[in-house]
Amino acid sequence: MLILNLVNRLFEPLQLRDLRISNRIWLPPMCQYHAFDGNGTPEDWHFVHYGARAAGGFGLIITESPALSPRLGSLPYVLVCGMTGKSEPGLALLISFMLEDPR
Repeated sequence: MLILNLVNRLFEPLQLRDLRISNRIWLPPMCQYHAFDGNGTPEDWHFVHYGARAAGGFGLIITESPALSPRLGSLPYVLVCGMTGKSEPGLALLISFMLEDPR
């Protein structure tokens, strides 16, 4: 019975301050190395990869470990989330895409 209760809690929402997460199933960060444009901008591959996970029902998706600038990237081809002004519009679009209801 205890295990069943714990499993059921996986599907309960979680409130963290102002953030409401629909369930407790989270996708951890995974470096995918598919930002080939040199600016760390998400590409079609990211939309397919993360969009599929969002449609699959993850409550929270943590994207790959983004660098703060292309120069500070620990590895080539990672997403960049910094003050370059080049990757941010693509990241915002990716987030909006993942938040869309797939039904």
